[in-house]
Amino acid sequence: MSWNYISSVYKGYAVSNSLMVNIESDGKILPRLLISRSNILEFFTVSSNSIELDFQIEIFANITKIEKIATDIKDAPSFLFILSNNLEYGFVTVKNGQLITKYADSVPIGSHIGNDAEEIKVIQEFTRTGSTVSNFYLGLYALSGIVNIFVLKLLNNNDIAIDKMFNIRLPFQKIMDLGTLPNCNFKTSNPLLAILCEEDHRDRKKCFKVMELNLINAELLARATVWEINFSADLTVNKFQSAADGSVLFFSEMSIR
Repeated sequence: MSWNYISSVYKGYAVSNSLMVNIESDGKILPRLLISRSNILEFFTVSSNSIELDFQIEIFANITKIEKIATDIKDAPSFLFILSNNLEYGFVTVKNGQLITKYADSVPIGSHIGNDAEEIKVIQEFTRTGSTVSNFYLGLYALSGIVNIFVLKLLNNNDIAIDKMFNIRLPFQKIMDLGTLPNCNFKTSNPLLAILCEEDHRDRKKCFKVMELNLINAELLARATVWEINFSADLTVNKFQSAADGSVLFFSEMSIR
């Protein structure tokens, strides 16, 4: 077995996000390493023996989160969700060294703002409904108890449109983590929203709930919880991760379950 190492020295970075994306340049779809730091987006060419800066884009806000919308399109630039620290967001692609904005807005400012980037959570799920058209959604949790849901549609020309947007208020006092759960173990017609929360501040007990998200009626179906786990008060569960087979890993300060 042989190992290849790449070692380079660069200027100091305060990296907030890094991911591989596809960009469009002169009609060609090219892979690039996207790194964000402060208000700069940098795009690197990665080869077997070097990492070189291709171009960079400056925007007028510090970048908090970047998510690549999960689709199975191969011959199109990546559809990106970008969130800034002032809660402005945009759905963009990158073409010929520029950001092409598909939709932009700002999250309504409320009394409780997630100042820490870790408190702002972005979740998404992609579902193929046919050979050429797909529906999927992205959820943004930035304000206390409110999730912004963006329902997106993949059109026949491989373009992506914002089909509709709505807000859902979660009936829990404190949200520890949010995510989606693959709908492989439960026979439900709606996508599943997974929530790790505290239902009561006094006893600090954690609870994991999986609920149906009705994208048509813009509501969280609370009449029947699909799955529920109650943790003991002395267990400091604070994050979870869903696997493709429907299983869930829970993370606490001392263990993984």
